[in-house]
Amino acid sequence: MERKNIGILILLGVVVVIVMINTLQNQKSISPENMIYTYETSTFILNKKDARYVEMRLPAVYEANSTGVYALAKMYVAPGYGNIFIHINNVLYGESTEHSIRKAIKYALKHENISEDAYDFYISIDSQANMLTGPSAGAAFAIMALALLQNKSINESVMITGTLLHDGRIGASGKIKEKALAAKESGATLFLVPPGLSKQYDLEQREYCDNWGGKEYCEIEEYANITDLQELTHIKIVEVTTIDEAIKYMLF
Repeated sequence: MERKNIGILILLGVVVVIVMINTLQNQKSISPENMIYTYETSTFILNKKDARYVEMRLPAVYEANSTGVYALAKMYVAPGYGNIFIHINNVLYGESTEHSIRKAIKYALKHENISEDAYDFYISIDSQANMLTGPSAGAAFAIMALALLQNKSINESVMITGTLLHDGRIGASGKIKEKALAAKESGATLFLVPPGLSKQYDLEQREYCDNWGGKEYCEIEEYANITDLQELTHIKIVEVTTIDEAIKYMLF
């Protein structure tokens, strides 16, 4: 009887050892040095050996005082199932911002003739602004995705603003002067903007009075003031019409 009990204990010991070995192996496979990020509400895990990564500074505006700031965007891609995971730290963001990210990735995949379910993308953004709204970083996100899919690097001395249109054209963006100043402050030497926005157009009203038959007649006249933003902000500004035109400056 005692021999039988000893045999059972030995068998149980072997089982425990096997379970512990399997557990350690599983823990090693997802240890921090082998993992970029674990999305808390899913099973999404990117392994460094499979993933590619780029980052880009995005010009933004702090709405409280209309000051130009910048956000740091990071994008990872790995073979997957068409998932897009967005994580924006310490800042609120609007629906239009998320849509611009998804639209940019979809455009980049189509541009490269790659199926939408071939890769998983993970986007992380840290911003000095208190809120990210609007689609004005759409062009930047498209360029980041193309850099990953083409296995190219991003020129850190160049920044861009502009929405992404469905056909790859770059659409309008606001607060160009403030964003240009933010680009210069962050160390960029070239700022790419949508067509027609390298100059600032302001209307100024002035009162003009004339004399008719001894009576004074006054009216408000409007003047268009045109400011060259490159001269105002002291950073080189180039207008770009399409994403393909922009990547000539930004990818290598």
